[in-house]
Amino acid sequence: MAGKLHISIDSKLKIVRVSYEGQLGQETSSRLISEAGSKAYDLNYNLLYDFSKAVINISYAEMYFFTRTRVLLTKEVANKVKSTNIVPNNEDMKSWLFMKDTARNAGLNFRTFNNEKTAIDWLIEG
Repeated sequence: MAGKLHISIDSKLKIVRVSYEGQLGQETSSRLISEAGSKAYDLNYNLLYDFSKAVINISYAEMYFFTRTRVLLTKEVANKVKSTNIVPNNEDMKSWLFMKDTARNAGLNFRTFNNEKTAIDWLIEG
Protein backbone atom coordinates (compact mmCIF):
# COMPACT_ATOMS: atom_id res chain seq x y z
CA MET A 1 0.00 0.00 0.00
CA ALA A 2 1.68 3.16 -1.19
CA GLY A 3 -0.61 5.62 0.59
CA LYS A 4 -1.22 6.31 4.26
CA LEU A 5 -3.88 4.16 5.93
CA HIS A 6 -5.29 4.62 9.41
CA ILE A 7 -8.04 2.48 10.95
CA SER A 8 -9.49 3.32 14.35
CA ILE A 9 -12.50 2.33 16.39
CA ASP A 10 -14.85 4.92 17.90
CA SER A 11 -16.62 3.01 20.69
CA LYS A 12 -18.80 5.96 21.64
CA LEU A 13 -20.32 6.33 18.15
CA LYS A 14 -19.93 2.63 17.28
CA ILE A 15 -18.03 3.43 14.10
CA VAL A 16 -14.94 1.91 12.50
CA ARG A 17 -13.11 4.86 10.96
CA VAL A 18 -10.86 4.38 7.96
CA SER A 19 -8.81 7.19 6.48
CA TYR A 20 -6.67 6.82 3.40
CA GLU A 21 -4.40 9.35 1.73
CA GLY A 22 -2.85 8.72 -1.68
CA GLN A 23 -3.62 6.76 -4.86
CA LEU A 24 -6.51 4.39 -4.24
CA GLY A 25 -6.47 1.45 -6.62
CA GLN A 26 -8.37 -1.83 -6.76
CA GLU A 27 -5.86 -3.85 -4.71
CA THR A 28 -5.57 -1.24 -1.97
CA SER A 29 -9.31 -0.70 -1.69
CA SER A 30 -9.90 -4.47 -1.51
CA ARG A 31 -7.46 -4.83 1.39
CA LEU A 32 -8.68 -1.89 3.41
CA ILE A 33 -12.36 -2.75 2.90
CA SER A 34 -11.70 -6.36 3.95
CA GLU A 35 -9.84 -5.32 7.09
CA ALA A 36 -12.20 -2.55 8.16
CA GLY A 37 -15.32 -4.44 7.07
CA SER A 38 -14.37 -7.47 9.16
CA LYS A 39 -13.89 -5.28 12.23
CA ALA A 40 -17.18 -3.46 11.71
CA TYR A 41 -19.10 -6.68 11.13
CA ASP A 42 -17.58 -8.42 14.17
CA LEU A 43 -18.28 -5.42 16.43
CA ASN A 44 -21.67 -4.65 14.90
CA TYR A 45 -20.42 -1.11 14.14
CA ASN A 46 -20.89 1.07 11.09
CA LEU A 47 -18.12 2.14 8.69
CA LEU A 48 -16.81 5.61 7.93
CA TYR A 49 -14.33 5.76 5.06
CA ASP A 50 -12.54 9.10 4.77
CA PHE A 51 -11.20 9.29 1.23
CA SER A 52 -11.11 13.09 1.18
CA LYS A 53 -7.34 12.96 0.55
CA ALA A 54 -7.42 9.98 -1.81
CA VAL A 55 -7.18 9.94 -5.57
CA ILE A 56 -9.35 7.22 -7.04
CA ASN A 57 -7.64 4.99 -9.58
CA ILE A 58 -10.28 2.29 -10.13
CA SER A 59 -12.09 1.70 -13.42
CA TYR A 60 -15.87 1.78 -13.59
CA ALA A 61 -15.90 -1.92 -14.48
CA GLU A 62 -13.80 -2.75 -11.39
CA MET A 63 -16.17 -0.71 -9.19
CA TYR A 64 -19.20 -2.44 -10.64
CA PHE A 65 -17.90 -5.98 -10.12
CA PHE A 66 -16.24 -5.18 -6.80
CA THR A 67 -19.56 -4.52 -5.06
CA ARG A 68 -20.98 -7.79 -6.38
CA THR A 69 -18.11 -10.20 -5.79
CA ARG A 70 -16.64 -9.44 -2.36
CA VAL A 71 -17.64 -11.75 0.49
CA LEU A 72 -17.74 -8.81 2.91
CA LEU A 73 -20.21 -7.04 0.67
CA THR A 74 -22.89 -9.73 0.80
CA LYS A 75 -26.52 -9.08 1.65
CA GLU A 76 -25.93 -10.36 5.21
CA VAL A 77 -23.25 -7.74 5.83
CA ALA A 78 -25.17 -5.08 3.93
CA ASN A 79 -28.15 -5.54 6.23
CA LYS A 80 -25.97 -5.26 9.34
CA VAL A 81 -23.44 -2.50 8.52
CA LYS A 82 -24.05 1.02 7.21
CA SER A 83 -21.13 2.51 5.29
CA THR A 84 -20.28 5.97 4.07
CA ASN A 85 -17.51 7.64 2.13
CA ILE A 86 -16.25 11.14 2.76
CA VAL A 87 -14.91 12.23 -0.60
CA PRO A 88 -13.32 15.33 -2.07
CA ASN A 89 -15.46 17.58 -4.23
CA ASN A 90 -13.13 17.54 -7.21
CA GLU A 91 -12.66 15.98 -10.64
CA ASP A 92 -13.01 12.48 -9.10
CA MET A 93 -16.59 13.19 -7.97
CA LYS A 94 -18.15 11.33 -10.92
CA SER A 95 -16.18 8.22 -9.99
CA TRP A 96 -17.15 8.45 -6.31
CA LEU A 97 -20.82 8.90 -7.20
CA PHE A 98 -20.68 5.95 -9.59
CA MET A 99 -19.18 3.85 -6.77
CA LYS A 100 -21.98 4.95 -4.42
CA ASP A 101 -24.70 4.16 -6.97
CA THR A 102 -23.15 0.80 -7.78
CA ALA A 103 -22.95 -0.14 -4.10
CA ARG A 104 -26.54 0.90 -3.45
CA ASN A 105 -27.77 -0.94 -6.55
CA ALA A 106 -26.01 -4.06 -5.22
CA GLY A 107 -28.06 -3.75 -2.01
CA LEU A 108 -25.52 -2.11 0.29
CA ASN A 109 -26.60 0.52 2.83
CA PHE A 110 -24.08 3.04 1.55
CA ARG A 111 -23.89 6.81 1.06
CA THR A 112 -21.33 9.40 -0.05
CA PHE A 113 -20.80 12.80 1.59
CA ASN A 114 -18.36 15.72 1.35
CA ASN A 115 -17.97 16.29 5.09
CA GLU A 116 -17.53 14.22 8.22
CA LYS A 117 -20.36 15.70 10.27
CA THR A 118 -23.03 14.86 7.71
CA ALA A 119 -21.57 11.39 7.22
CA ILE A 120 -21.55 10.66 10.97
CA ASP A 121 -25.06 12.04 11.40
CA TRP A 122 -26.31 9.65 8.73
CA LEU A 123 -24.42 6.68 10.26
CA ILE A 124 -25.78 7.16 13.76
CA GLU A 125 -29.39 7.98 12.86
CA GLY A 126 -31.89 5.23 13.64
